[in-house]
Amino acid sequence: MIHFMRNDENLTTCSASKTPEKGQVKITDIEAELIARKLQGLIDIPGIPNIIEKPVVEQVIKAFIEACPLVLPEGVFNRLIAGEAGANGVSEAIIRQINDAIYIPILSKEAQNAIIEQLCMILFTPSNFDSVRRKMLARAAREVFNTDSRVLLATQLNEYVDIPLLSEDKEQVVAEMLVNTCFDLLEKFIPPPIRAILENTSPKELQEVRRTMVVRLAERIDIPFASEETERLALTYIVDFFLEFYGLQEGTKTPEEQLVDLEHDLKCLELELEAFEEISAGKIIKMKGSKNAMAQKQKEIANSIKKGPWFKFW
Repeated sequence: MIHFMRNDENLTTCSASKTPEKGQVKITDIEAELIARKLQGLIDIPGIPNIIEKPVVEQVIKAFIEACPLVLPEGVFNRLIAGEAGANGVSEAIIRQINDAIYIPILSKEAQNAIIEQLCMILFTPSNFDSVRRKMLARAAREVFNTDSRVLLATQLNEYVDIPLLSEDKEQVVAEMLVNTCFDLLEKFIPPPIRAILENTSPKELQEVRRTMVVRLAERIDIPFASEETERLALTYIVDFFLEFYGLQEGTKTPEEQLVDLEHDLKCLELELEAFEEISAGKIIKMKGSKNAMAQKQKEIANSIKKGPWFKFW
C-alpha cells in the first residue's frame, strides 16, 4: 500500500510501513540553495527554463532529504551524511529507490534521477559541504527543547553560579524560572528563519551576536539577590547553552573563556577518572578473588579425579 506525505513545497511518496526515524536530518532553505548552486554547474535539466532551474533543484534536494531516511535502512542516512561512508556504498538500486520515493512532476524521471545521483555524490562524500552537513546533523541530534532539558540546564546553572542568601532548593527554583524566561524570550525573538541565517554566519559575527544577547537579556531580566557579575555569568551561561543547542556555539568564545571551560572540563574528567579507578580497583580485587577460588576448585577436582577408582584402573 502506498500513501503520500505532503509538505509545503513537495510531494514525497513513501512506504506506509516505514515511519521517519528519530533525529531525522533536516535542511534549511539556505543550505538547499548552497547545494543547488553546486549542482547547477554539474547538470543540465532539459525542458526546464533557466530562471526556475535552481528553485526546482532546491525542491528535489528537500524531497531527497525527506525520502532518504524512509528508503535507506535505519540510521544509514545519518551515517552517510556524517561522512562515515562514501557514495560508492550507495548502489544503483538504492538510488533508484530514492528516485521512486520522490515525486517532482515538472521533471522527467531521467532528469530527476540525474539530480539524485549527483546529490548522493555531493552529500555522501566527506570532503563536500562539511560545515553544511555538520549543521544538518546537529539539528537532527536535537529534540524539541522540553521541560526535562530546561530542568537539567537549571541544575547545571545552579552548580555553576551561586546566589547568596538562598538555599539550594530555592536556588534551583530561581534557576528554573530564569532558564524558562530566557529561553522563551530567545526563541520568541530569534525565530527559526533567523536561526537558519545564523547557522551560516561567521564565528566572528556570532561573537558579537552572543555579546548582544547577554546585554539585551540583562535589560529584561533581574536575578534576585545576585550581583551584576553573578547575573552576567548566569545569563552568559544560558546564552551559551542556547547557542550550543542550536549548533551556533562554534568559535563564539574568547581564548580566555575557552581556557576556563577546559580547566572546568579537565577537573570534571579528573574526578570521573578517579571514580572509575576506584570502581576498577574494586572490580580487579573481586575478579582476582574469583580467579583464585576457581583455581583452587580446579585443583580440588583434579586431585579427586586422581584418587578415584578409574585412576587406579589405569
